Amino acid sequence: MLRSSDRKAWQEADAGFLLVLFSTMVLSLTTVAELFRRALSEFPFAIGSMFFGIVLGSALVMLKQVGKPNRFYLICLCGGLMCGHALTLLQAGEIEASAFKYFVAGVVSIFAWLLPGISGSFMLLLLGLYATVLEGVSLLTFSVLLPIALGGFLGLVLFSQFLTVLFQKARPELLSGLVGLMLGSLYRLWPWQRISAYQLRDDGSSIPLVQEPVMPHTYEILGGVNPMIMTALLFGLFGFVLVI
Repeated sequence: MLRSSDRKAWQEADAGFLLVLFSTMVLSLTTVAELFRRALSEFPFAIGSMFFGIVLGSALVMLKQVGKPNRFYLICLCGGLMCGHALTLLQAGEIEASAFKYFVAGVVSIFAWLLPGISGSFMLLLLGLYATVLEGVSLLTFSVLLPIALGGFLGLVLFSQFLTVLFQKARPELLSGLVGLMLGSLYRLWPWQRISAYQLRDDGSSIPLVQEPVMPHTYEILGGVNPMIMTALLFGLFGFVLVI
């Protein structure tokens, strides 16, 4: 049995909620990791378009919750827009994979999971680590999983109370910033990306360093790959409708 002082500390830290949230995230990752890893590999345009639609739809839903716009809300939205676009410039290969990088990704992802209308998966996508983390979960690569788990746990402890207070005191401003962040990320989530620079791994595989969005027909001309436009449109619409 917990002593009264221990029970009070547990309640003040909202540790029960944090434990349930963290357990739910771990369970969801382990159950769908292999499925999503294969889907991303075999149907990149469809899955990429679905994520694009989900993020765009979520941004519009959150925008409706902001209320009557004013100049300060617009400033928050523009700030989020710049942050979102800045994150898209952080390609997976620009920083050598390391335990510290995965640890930071865990902190950032859990921070996003605690926010309304956004998820840790979304942040991993922006950081270019989503496929790597899915592969790590599927193959039980502990050099990837342990730093992310530690970062996630630290993020839960540090940010849960802070975000609760922030959301209570500055809800419209926070939502405006999140809308901007999500809209700014669409540059990175566009399904058709031209790779203009890449880095070779030791095993011979390549990591994109610099990517830029192009139109589907341009992608087909450059890469000689069918852009699957109709499939992408259907999955994008599905993702959009899913959250509207």
